[in-house]
Amino acid sequence: MRGLKYAVPQNVKDSLNASPTFQWFITVLFVAGGILLVIKGVNGFKNKRITGKYGREYEGTTAQLISVAWIAIGALLPVIALGMQLVAVFTR
Repeated sequence: MRGLKYAVPQNVKDSLNASPTFQWFITVLFVAGGILLVIKGVNGFKNKRITGKYGREYEGTTAQLISVAWIAIGALLPVIALGMQLVAVFTR
């Protein structure tokens, strides 16, 4: 992972971080990811069956616990994204 630190030149990082368009893109990406996680979590909780990474299936209480975690993470993602936008607005 240390090699990835130098994959993007510093001037490109600075210009992306300063760009309002890029900041809104990241915000929309966080909100869309949060919505998808909440939908998948609710469906998994309701069905008591969820498919994890690499096709592993979980059933019953384990599936419901994983679903609750996905719902919580999905609910936090938009809050984090909007918080980042507020920080960006007030630090300009």
